[in-house]
Amino acid sequence: MPPLRCFLVLEPKRMVTMATNELREIDRALSRSLRVKAEEIGVFRNPTAKGDGREDLCREYLSERVGSVFGVTKGEVIDSLGNRSLEFDAVLFDQSTESCLYVMGERRIVRVESLVATVEVKSRLDKDSLRLADEAIEKGLSPQMRFYRPTSLYV
Repeated sequence: MPPLRCFLVLEPKRMVTMATNELREIDRALSRSLRVKAEEIGVFRNPTAKGDGREDLCREYLSERVGSVFGVTKGEVIDSLGNRSLEFDAVLFDQSTESCLYVMGERRIVRVESLVATVEVKSRLDKDSLRLADEAIEKGLSPQMRFYRPTSLYV
């Protein structure tokens, strides 16, 4: 599909609607594709195999979309005092800095300063599993200290 192009037209509302509809269609196609792949992974009976497969699918999906500046891995986050998080299913990090202290296969230990986002993958999401995932993330990242304090880009 060609890249989305913007033109100066006399009917700007129509152009926005066309762009929005095209983006909606792309989103639907991606959703269908991910759903089919996740269902294929579901043929495994072992819950760990299902979970690992779906985590791999999520990391692959993100890796294809974040560009070359950012990396996506399974791993832990560490701060300047040595405090470490639990393992996250996906960690998005800035690769432009010396962000990883240790690499073992697909797993890494990532410095908190380069952390962009963490992701927990669930095959089924309900209120309790969402609360538990949120608590695990909060517990793992809250006490961590940075070598520096990030500031706003808008001064």
